[in-house]
Amino acid sequence: MHWSGKQAFVLIATTSLLWACKPAPVLENGDRLIASVYNENLYWSEIEDIIPKDVSAQDSQLFVTGYINRWIKDQLMMREAERNIPKELNLEQLVNDYRKSLIRYNYEKILVENYQDSTVSNEELRAYYEKNKSQYPLKYTIIRCLYFKVDDKDKNLNKLRKAMAQGDVDVAEIADLGSEANIQFTDTTQWYRALDILDQIPGNRVRIRDLDPGKSFDVSDSGFHFVLRVIDRAKENDLAPMTFIQDQLTKLILHQKRFKYLENITQELYDQELRKNNIKIYIE
Repeated sequence: MHWSGKQAFVLIATTSLLWACKPAPVLENGDRLIASVYNENLYWSEIEDIIPKDVSAQDSQLFVTGYINRWIKDQLMMREAERNIPKELNLEQLVNDYRKSLIRYNYEKILVENYQDSTVSNEELRAYYEKNKSQYPLKYTIIRCLYFKVDDKDKNLNKLRKAMAQGDVDVAEIADLGSEANIQFTDTTQWYRALDILDQIPGNRVRIRDLDPGKSFDVSDSGFHFVLRVIDRAKENDLAPMTFIQDQLTKLILHQKRFKYLENITQELYDQELRKNNIKIYIE
């Protein structure tokens, strides 16, 4: 085994600290024994590749010393744990059960990864929502809206402000007029946290309780107009609209589909082996 000058220094310095200057035993293959706890041994070859590179010899020494001390403590705790295993504990059974669970987990993971159905229809989404919507109260107020931050010099500013204040808004027209705005929210199907919108309007001049559907706000500050039109609102503790939690519901539905898929495979396997008489039940 080839030793660099740095490795040799770290090994010699570390083993000197641990054995009060006693030299570490050298094996026939050139490796070195650097720590032992009863019958458990730690060799230099087990740690040399994990020593941080491009650090000083002193830092390497500190790393190695710390690693060795942790290893020693781990061995001592393991020894104590083994000495204090309860007599009634069937360790072999525990290990066997754990092995089986790992094998099954990995097989089921492969099955799920090969499961092709990754879509949720609108009908499935609606049915799941109607059945479970009571479980999704809102924790804060949300709104659907049109919102723009527009420069005072924007040529379409007046047209935009007028269009936003109309009784029936033309979303396509407003989106076109506000295409040069600095910040814009024009997707009226999207729900936003009300505070996330209001935080962008300076001066705290618009409050959550003012956000009634159909209401418009126009705030001028520092050379900009902040123009907001509320399309719809759902208050804190209201049931969350389906479109607001659609992604969350989709993940849950897909999870249930995968679970059902695994259940079906298990049942098919059971029925198949039962027909082959590979399953025998001896109690009624």
